Amino acid sequence: MQPAHCMPNCWCEAVHWDSLLRQPANVWSNFSMFAVAAVVLWLSRRKSDQNLLTANTSYSRLYAFGLTLTGLGSMFFHASLTHIGQWVDLIGMYFLATVLYLYNYSRLRPLTTRTLLLLYVAFVTFFTILMYFAPQLNDALFGVLILIFVVFVILTQRKLKTKVQGKFIILAIISYYSGSTFWILDKQLKLCTPGSWLQGHAVWHILAALATLFVYLFFRSESGGPARASKT
Repeated sequence: MQPAHCMPNCWCEAVHWDSLLRQPANVWSNFSMFAVAAVVLWLSRRKSDQNLLTANTSYSRLYAFGLTLTGLGSMFFHASLTHIGQWVDLIGMYFLATVLYLYNYSRLRPLTTRTLLLLYVAFVTFFTILMYFAPQLNDALFGVLILIFVVFVILTQRKLKTKVQGKFIILAIISYYSGSTFWILDKQLKLCTPGSWLQGHAVWHILAALATLFVYLFFRSESGGPARASKT
């Protein structure tokens, strides 16, 4: 299969060409995403009219799906270091980002379940095609999308004026950008011990997963506004 575009230096971890898992630390660290997905599904069972997220489980299920796909995609990529593996890894990230954008938009203008799913499929299809033909755009594009999302959430909150536990979004930002620091240092081989199980990129996986949990808890903590559950 065609190698990933980052070859021959795909992160610091040494490549075990004779193994099914070519970068084992970077593979197994993705279980953190599965753990967060399990927590999201467990919490989603507690339905209430507190907010849109607690009233409509569709968002939580899509979020858990995005988390699971992100974890599986990253595992496949680091296990294979192929172009197709890298593609699956990248689209998982955009599946997750799409859910976040659509949910925050729904806080302003509620979407029906059908519209939510149609928009979800449309956006992820676009990113799926883009990442297949231009994966090199991801490093800049995804970072920009995260910054825009943070601004989007802040502006939405100012308009809604609902009560939220702001500590969660602060913790999400700290986790994400701390993980991004490890991502950069690992990518530039400045924090690099190829044979170690403690890899900067693996730390990024764990901190990024933690950030997704904090974002979910932030939205779930919202109160003081109508729980406008989506209609079918």
